[in-house]
Amino acid sequence: MLNYIILGLLTIEESLTGYELKKCITAGGSVFHRASYGSLYPALKKLKQQKLVKMLKSSDVELSSRGQKSYVITDKGKEVFYSWLSASSEFNKNASSFLAKVYFFDRLDEDVRNRQLIAYEESNRLYLQKLLELEKVFMSRRSTKDNYYQCSTLYYGIASIRQIIAWCQHIRERKPLKDLLK
Repeated sequence: MLNYIILGLLTIEESLTGYELKKCITAGGSVFHRASYGSLYPALKKLKQQKLVKMLKSSDVELSSRGQKSYVITDKGKEVFYSWLSASSEFNKNASSFLAKVYFFDRLDEDVRNRQLIAYEESNRLYLQKLLELEKVFMSRRSTKDNYYQCSTLYYGIASIRQIIAWCQHIRERKPLKDLLK
């Protein structure tokens, strides 16, 4: 996922150094991903080898006082990024990958965004249905008094998925974001 985050950030900014990329990820993307320099620079190297990013020559850009190199996204990198961003996202147990996409949704057409959100919402509804069925099975076998904390994890999942579904509807309708906190 880090590769796509890097590519996405380079679609927003013309060029960024590794240090600036790390700052951007920490400032905006830390909700869904944490990157260390130990993961960032190998990812940049791999993206460069795949010709998805390139390093600017010192003659193209003024190097910082530390001599940091700036990276830019290539046309091939843009293709790969927009292909990933436009691809449908189904529910997975880790919402981070979907949140990484949503972070860059301003770069997509409204129709594509809505399709993505509807598909993600629907896959979460299907997962919620499975959890509710599991709740029936679980509750028919045991007393919640004897396994309160085991049951609490199931209810955590149900509450979390319901909140994700409500969040999808809210942002798809472009309601004020502060209303999510009410």
